[in-house]
Amino acid sequence: AVALLRIAVAAADAIPVDGAQRKEFVLNAIGLLFDEVADWCIPTLAWPVWLIVRPAMRQLLLMIASGAIESLLPLVRKVAA
Repeated sequence: AVALLRIAVAAADAIPVDGAQRKEFVLNAIGLLFDEVADWCIPTLAWPVWLIVRPAMRQLLLMIASGAIESLLPLVRKVAA
């Protein structure tokens, strides 16, 4: 899983924009991926609970992704150098 994150961060680092725009682009992509995939992963019986906790889970995922980008980007750049 960490190797996949490193590949994703290295790919994001190759986007030719400045850091803040790059991070915003990546977080938007992660949010879109969550919106497309998350509902399919929840069993039908759990839908009532899922509808309540979904917004909080999305925010939690975006915060985790933001932290992962910040922590893995220096590692990826150091390995590439």
